[in-house]
Amino acid sequence: MDYMFEQGYNITEYEAAWHLTEYRRQNKHYWSLAYENISAGPNATLPHYLPMKYGAWMIERDTPTSSEHRDDSGGQYRDGTCDTTRTSHFGRPSVDQSEAYTRVLQGHIAIDSAVFPEGTTSSQLDDGLNYMHGTGHGLGSFLNVHESPYRFSSSVALVPGHVITNEPSICRWGMRIESVLAIHRVKVC
Repeated sequence: MDYMFEQGYNITEYEAAWHLTEYRRQNKHYWSLAYENISAGPNATLPHYLPMKYGAWMIERDTPTSSEHRDDSGGQYRDGTCDTTRTSHFGRPSVDQSEAYTRVLQGHIAIDSAVFPEGTTSSQLDDGLNYMHGTGHGLGSFLNVHESPYRFSSSVALVPGHVITNEPSICRWGMRIESVLAIHRVKVC
């Protein structure tokens, strides 16, 4: 997502979160937000940072402290709930940032493509890395967006019908990729 508008001016973290909310409201079957949308530049290292209207950081392409940017957005729709996070980088990432993001992406792909026997728990799928943030959580429709009892540190078996997020992250850099997954049976040949 590019935060430079047609007029060519930068916007704040608060304004970016507001625009995320407006995009959600325009979607078919939109009912409400699942939580306050988060847009974080220099504050991306704080997992549940919420930008305030006054004093919010400006999102710029070449911020000396950090060019990372994280958007965390969720909505309640008549046909389901979503919880999504994406990380962007404006400028050229360092080698450490590139390696960290690659690790997060590899973890995300591994969970997304996992095929496992029935009765497997999410903790058996977790790679055991300490992200300083959970690898994922249950997702309720019109309930709590962080719904128990299943999450990636849980000993509860994942069964068809469970809906869970896949969100490995490295908080040191403010990097996270989050998508929603549905557990279903597959035929293995």
